[in-house]
Amino acid sequence: MADWEEIKRLAADFQRAQLSSTAHKLSERNCIEIVQKLIGLGLVEVIYTTDGKEYLTPQQLEREIKDELFVHGGKVNLVDLQQIIGVDLTHVENKVAEIVKHDKNLIVIQGELIDNNYLDQVAEEINDTLQESGQVVISELSKTFTLSTDFLLEIVENRLGTIIHGQLDQLERGVLFTDAFVARQMACIRGVFSAVTKPTPISSLMAQYGFQEKLLYMDIDQLCSDGRISGSIQGRQDKAVFVPDIYSKTQTSWIDDFFNQNGYVEYDALSRLGITDGRQFLKRRFHKLPVKFLPTCCVGESLQGQVEAAIDEALSSGEWIDILPLLPSPFTPGDASQLLQDCLKAVGRSSAHVFCESIVVSEKFLQDCKDPFQQLMQDKAKADAIKAPALFSELTRKDLASLGASKGGTDRRDNKKEERRKKAASGGSKGGGGGGGGGGGGSGGGGGGRGGRESKTQKVRDKKKDRARDEDMEEDIRPKQSSSDIPFMTAEEISEELQKRFPSCPEELFEELASYLFRPLTQCYQEVARSVFLSTGDKKRKSHSEVQEKVSVLWANAKLFDKGIKLFSDDVQVQLSRHLLRTVCTDIVNQAVGLLAADHMITINDESTLTPEDRLKVISKFPDKVKAEVAKLNSSLNGKVTEDFFNQFDVICGSGYCEFMLKKLDKKRERQLTVEHRCALQEQLRQENEPAMALHLASAVLFQHHTHCMVHAPGRCVPQIINFLKDKLTSENFDKLNHYMTLVIKQLSGNEENAVKNGDEHEKEEEHEERTIGAQLEEGLGDIKRIALELKKVKDES
Repeated sequence: MADWEEIKRLAADFQRAQLSSTAHKLSERNCIEIVQKLIGLGLVEVIYTTDGKEYLTPQQLEREIKDELFVHGGKVNLVDLQQIIGVDLTHVENKVAEIVKHDKNLIVIQGELIDNNYLDQVAEEINDTLQESGQVVISELSKTFTLSTDFLLEIVENRLGTIIHGQLDQLERGVLFTDAFVARQMACIRGVFSAVTKPTPISSLMAQYGFQEKLLYMDIDQLCSDGRISGSIQGRQDKAVFVPDIYSKTQTSWIDDFFNQNGYVEYDALSRLGITDGRQFLKRRFHKLPVKFLPTCCVGESLQGQVEAAIDEALSSGEWIDILPLLPSPFTPGDASQLLQDCLKAVGRSSAHVFCESIVVSEKFLQDCKDPFQQLMQDKAKADAIKAPALFSELTRKDLASLGASKGGTDRRDNKKEERRKKAASGGSKGGGGGGGGGGGGSGGGGGGRGGRESKTQKVRDKKKDRARDEDMEEDIRPKQSSSDIPFMTAEEISEELQKRFPSCPEELFEELASYLFRPLTQCYQEVARSVFLSTGDKKRKSHSEVQEKVSVLWANAKLFDKGIKLFSDDVQVQLSRHLLRTVCTDIVNQAVGLLAADHMITINDESTLTPEDRLKVISKFPDKVKAEVAKLNSSLNGKVTEDFFNQFDVICGSGYCEFMLKKLDKKRERQLTVEHRCALQEQLRQENEPAMALHLASAVLFQHHTHCMVHAPGRCVPQIINFLKDKLTSENFDKLNHYMTLVIKQLSGNEENAVKNGDEHEKEEEHEERTIGAQLEEGLGDIKRIALELKKVKDES
């Protein structure tokens, strides 16, 4: 019926249109002018579209914005509105702000226009999701609805209890639960934790059963406080561990039973039971019992009593006891040491000594260890007094007098004070100097002389430094001993002797006993050695005839060398005299000082290695008369001529000093020494392959052949010797010697330059030149030997 009425209405409208007169249409241009006029008069307000072809009134813009909001379901972006309506974004934003101001159901959030109906729809969707899953996270919902987390949380809070049926987590507001979910979680937590029978990390349970972390900690605290769960939580958050009461009771029962049966409890055993701080747990558990807490375990009174009884038995019988075998196997040496120290604090055990942390040794046993060494001290002291008197400390005549007086029982205290003052004055420094220069002018080939090969001294010094460093390291390892003590036995030797006497003792005990007894035995040996040394009545000295024989040979060689020196010019004589004084003459002085030191019972290590400093130290201990003359002899070694030395040595050979009987050199004796010296030089030359040393020996042989005089010269004087022989050799032989000497000098100079200019850009050229010189020296070595060794043959042929 309504449709028919509509048809009638349309027919009437059509009839009226046919009967009406024709209307006049305005052109588009006229319309634009009219609108412009109305806008200019302020009668009309319009908004241009972005393409400029259309106008909108503010009312129309508002209607279209609301229409689009409705079409988009209650949420539309302002940028999308601008593109749909086709006006400038500024007009859209202004109009939206005006609409929101008057309509409380609309809001603008992050450039979007939203009405309350849309928010209610969002809340309904959140509620549907919540009821389905039991919990939702606001941060995840914000991604779904493209809304900020804070705004979405505000929506939820405003509609909680009306549209949304659930509750927010009080600790973490971003999580939403249903009451059913909370109840279900509570029941699961109660069931899982009621079934736990051993300490379990809460994090593992949470991962295994999917518990909500915040809800879990909140519920479990409530369940424990209400008594719904029997247990406790140890630790916090990630490290929290749930310990059920049944486990704690079983744990405590096991600890009590083990302690009552064995008398101790290990801390490690408690760790295996899940107790993190076992020491503190046992202190709380056994605070009323007389227990001792050792580094790795707790010991009861019964075990302490067993150890104390064993210690008392060992002390009363004068033996030793190792308590470690008496203790259970888990006990460490540190435990045994601390237990032992606590037990020894009791009255009556002060005489006990502890070795190896767990061995108790009685005073009587220590004395038994010392007794076997008494006879060894007597035997060693007698042998040292006869064979090696230098091993004794520096006993001067005054020391012997003091010891003799103390032995006689008079002024004992004053003598001891005097000894202490002397030790303090000596500074406790170790005696014995480093190796000095040795002799080189004996009859067995002294032509090269000491210092004849000066180019090799640097390597020798380096080797001595290495040996000295190794000796220092070894001394650090040995037990410390005063520098004035006479050595008795090393700690290793003491340990070996103890092993022979007490084979049943453990090996580590021997080592510590040896270290403990080392100093007392050494001190005891000092008294025994001094007593034996005094009782012998005389210190074994070097044979006077033996020293006199050595000095006679050295003195004869020195005289013959001095005779050869006179053939050179004055400046060369000074160099050769100084060299003779510092070598052969120094050896003579060392022998004399060594003999005088033995006569006056002054200890020196080896007279052949005395340095100038060592000689001065020894000479300073001589009596004043002897010291004055020997000091003059020692000073003559620093002179430029040998005459002063020979004159002063004649004084030292006299009565009251060395008492040497030196035979005057006759022609026969002089010829014999000269021939022996030349033969020794020739033999040494035949064996020598080093160019510089071979040239040195050859020049000495040639000089002796042509002058019938011996020469003792350093390497730097070889050019002067060859120059001296210029008139005595054929020109060919002299040229060979001179050329060979030039090559030797170049080689030595090249070695020194290479040492200074190591890494220079001309290094390869220098190496090539050095190889060339070496080859020439090797080729010419045979000629040099033939010139020196075939003198008679050449002379006969000429």
